[in-house]
Amino acid sequence: MSQTEDAVKESIMNYVAKRGGAYGYWYVGVTRDVKKDLFKKHNVDKNKVPWFYKDAFDYSEACRIYEYMLKAGFDGDKIPKDIKAKTVYVYRKSRDTRE
Repeated sequence: MSQTEDAVKESIMNYVAKRGGAYGYWYVGVTRDVKKDLFKKHNVDKNKVPWFYKDAFDYSEACRIYEYMLKAGFDGDKIPKDIKAKTVYVYRKSRDTRE
């Protein structure tokens, strides 16, 4: 496990802890285009819904972080097969977001 991996996990977990809600209220994903995924695919309102992202070192590291978050209780979908995807993102689910 790299320092980057630990730092990304810690940053995400700290962000979620400050914004509140059980982990099951949060969605985690991995992408190469975070703005497209957050604001178009998932319909996150950037002014109303808490959201956050960090870049992992590479795709493998992003996948390990994603698996860690799922095991912690976050909601999520399949990891993309795109090996250039290395950004891990989270947002708090709402009635307007699409999971």
